[in-house]
Amino acid sequence: MPIVRNIVAYAKHSLGSGYRQSIVRRTVILCGLILPGFVANFFIYFFTAQLLTQEQFGLYYLASTVGAILFSGSVVLNSFLTRHLVHVGQASGADAIVSTMVRLERHIVTIGAILSTVLFLLFLGALKQIGVQSPIIILLVILDSYTSYVADLGRVLLQSQRRTLALGIYSSTWMALRLGFCIVGVLLFRSVWGAYCGSVLSTTLTFAAFHFWALRTTDNHASLASVRLPVLALLPSVAGYGLMVLVSNLDVLFGYYALSQSELGAYAASSVFPKAALVVIMPLLQMLIPAMIGIDLSRRSFFLVVARIGGIILALSLAGCALVWLLSPQLCGGRWGLRLCEPPILGILLISVIPLSLLRTLVVIEFARGRELLLLWLAVPAVAYSLFIWVTSPTMKDLAVGFSAFSFIAFLFFAAVCLIAHVQRSRSVTRIRTP
Repeated sequence: MPIVRNIVAYAKHSLGSGYRQSIVRRTVILCGLILPGFVANFFIYFFTAQLLTQEQFGLYYLASTVGAILFSGSVVLNSFLTRHLVHVGQASGADAIVSTMVRLERHIVTIGAILSTVLFLLFLGALKQIGVQSPIIILLVILDSYTSYVADLGRVLLQSQRRTLALGIYSSTWMALRLGFCIVGVLLFRSVWGAYCGSVLSTTLTFAAFHFWALRTTDNHASLASVRLPVLALLPSVAGYGLMVLVSNLDVLFGYYALSQSELGAYAASSVFPKAALVVIMPLLQMLIPAMIGIDLSRRSFFLVVARIGGIILALSLAGCALVWLLSPQLCGGRWGLRLCEPPILGILLISVIPLSLLRTLVVIEFARGRELLLLWLAVPAVAYSLFIWVTSPTMKDLAVGFSAFSFIAFLFFAAVCLIAHVQRSRSVTRIRTP
């Protein structure tokens, strides 16, 4: 028994030593904790593909893609607020973080309601162009995005406190509730809007639970840091992240115009696994942002952190794609697989996951370095791909092949932009320091 106790004590000491500064251990733990949540998110598509018609599923996936683009700004807001709360904790102590978060919540709720109303009115004018027959779909997509922004404040708080266990549980619980309420909505109404009603309700309940928990843990005597949301200053970052998500989903958006409704349903089902892989890595990258804040950008330590983050994301992406590819006969189509999914299209689209994962990693790194304007360069490959689709009218296979090739081009283009910007900045610093 003493030997066993010594082994356990040694293991606990080895795992706990330097835990708060560890990148690999924290990422592995968070990955394991949020995995059930992303499995639940996948099952939303699995069951909606089973319960909705092929045309309805294509519309649902298209609406989900539009919602993902609308929600892309959460990465910017999440990163900005996480960085802000980390600094609050450093300046005023840990007790001030929750109090400041409650005050921030009021700003997000108010500003979000105004922006959502304006966006809904704008979308109503373009209703016929995007092919949605009822305003209720537009309203629910925007409402789902709005409530998701608010509920994401829970992740912001836990990230700023670096509470990996609680963050993983919060994320997975949110996705599990989303799955349950979405399926109930589909079963009750057999429609796309029924699924979105369930999604909105689940997110609202998640936020309500977080809100009451935050109020209970707030120290009324804690000092509050000043809170200011620089909306205009954040617009370049929001546009850049929106472009990143747009680049990752251009094939689905253009599939609505290039493919028939039945083909769109099949292409959407084949896209579920590749797009899910891209969604999985974002919370991991967000969790790692605090590790990059405060590091001297001119020091070698920053580049070591970046290399380790890039290596982790590349390894996870390769492992995930390889696993899905090996299991594609069981996962895609067939009796128990994802209905409407076609293995050949899935295999082609899995190729795009690697460059798009690395692209997202570069985007987060540039944000951590305070170089948000570089993200706007993503408009160049996006416009080029749009023109390509416009003049070629691709088939379903051509769309998949072209998008995978485009993914590599977009990553290499943005990597070149980042490298050129780094070289120019280094030369500028050298000139300033040279007498």
